[in-house]
Amino acid sequence: MDDLLTRTDLEQLASDGPGRHVSMYLPTHRAGRETEGDRLRLKSLLNALEHTLVEQGVGNDEVHHLLAPAWELHGDGMFWRYNAEGLALFLREGEAVRTARLPFPVPELVTVGERYVISPALPALGDEHFLTLTLSHKRTRLLRGNQAGLEQLEAPNMPGRFEDVFDQDHPRSDAIGRPVSAGRAGPSVYYGTGGPDGTEKKQEMAEFFREVDNGAFEVLRARHEPLVLAGLPEWVAAYREVSRYPHIARLALERNPDELDEQGLHELLWPLVRERVARDDEQQVERLRERLGTGRGSTDLPEVLRAAREGRVDTLLVAREACWSGHGEGNSEPVVLLDGSDPCEQVEEAVSGTLVTSGQVRVIDQLPDEALVAAVLRY
Repeated sequence: MDDLLTRTDLEQLASDGPGRHVSMYLPTHRAGRETEGDRLRLKSLLNALEHTLVEQGVGNDEVHHLLAPAWELHGDGMFWRYNAEGLALFLREGEAVRTARLPFPVPELVTVGERYVISPALPALGDEHFLTLTLSHKRTRLLRGNQAGLEQLEAPNMPGRFEDVFDQDHPRSDAIGRPVSAGRAGPSVYYGTGGPDGTEKKQEMAEFFREVDNGAFEVLRARHEPLVLAGLPEWVAAYREVSRYPHIARLALERNPDELDEQGLHELLWPLVRERVARDDEQQVERLRERLGTGRGSTDLPEVLRAAREGRVDTLLVAREACWSGHGEGNSEPVVLLDGSDPCEQVEEAVSGTLVTSGQVRVIDQLPDEALVAAVLRY
């Protein structure tokens, strides 16, 4: 696990067996001198964690083996050259450290207990984090985005332009259009039976987009974020016809994306995405309100936890700032020892129980009754 944090990753973390589990979260910076400060902060947290474990009676050898992968990561200069807004590390003795760069802020938090703490990473599954594919015959780009901006994803087998699939000097089909003169816009000349109506040309474009989808799907197959298409209406429609990615958003930016850099794309895309997220959140909360008092919905933490343990949660709604958000701000003890008594630990158990029983988990800005968590129940 690295960079790409998927639902499958969270399910694996949630279902991990018994034993000592360490979860670490720290805010980071994408670039600049601050990245060295991030590295030093990890060192400080590891020292505090080591001290806490020894105080709890854990042997020095066991502490060494548990933390060795994280110390190795601390010493890896290349790792710290590329960061995001947050970093998560998951440690268990005998296993390699699992890391995820998170494109959103996280609290500074270290926990030790019988399970991993995963709720700070849940926004990775939310619709505020989206993917974008720009579609044109001149330039295709696959990007991921959030409120902060867009960044390009590496898709080595995705063709970047029409000529990567079809050689226009030696067309595969007699419907390929060729510019009248290189470097100058002008009418296209069609060869053979394709004709000026472009019927076979459209087939070639469909095949081009199919190749784009093949390369994109190699990157997207494990992801769940909505994919927002950007391109002229006919290109968007053609791509929808061939794509295998099941999470293409209904909204699209229907204009030629070639003229837009990443900042320009984000300025147009983010209002569309945020409006959709706000609408979906309202629908989820309204659905919950309709179920309250019917036995099919609850904002009571013990009842929600019991339902999660029994696999009865269809959709779990977690309040965004409810748990762990203020941790690390003036807190003299950076390490939290989990013993099951804190309500936030019960939220963690409800999250894990929902994930491993195929329920949906969503982060919501505010829940009814100022609840930490709420559930729409299957029965």
